[in-house]
Amino acid sequence: MESNIAYEFQVDPSIDPPEREFSLSAFGLPEPVGVVWERRTPVYVWLLVAAGVLLTLAVVFRWLARRLRRGLSEG
Repeated sequence: MESNIAYEFQVDPSIDPPEREFSLSAFGLPEPVGVVWERRTPVYVWLLVAAGVLLTLAVVFRWLARRLRRGLSEG
C-alpha cells in the first residue's frame, strides 16, 4: 500500500517573512545568552494613549461648545 502526498506552496517573493520566524525559539529551542528580541508595545500603553487623545478631544469640544454658546447669546 503506497501513498503519495503532494504539497503545494505559493510564495510571494515581494513579502519578507518576519525575523522572528528565523530564530531558535521559533523551533522550540532556547535563545543564546545575550540575545534579546524587540518586544511589542504592551496593550495598556495603547489604552493610555487612546484615553489621553479622547480626553484632549473632550476638552477641545467642550471649549468650542462654550465659545459658540457665548457667541450666540451676545448676538
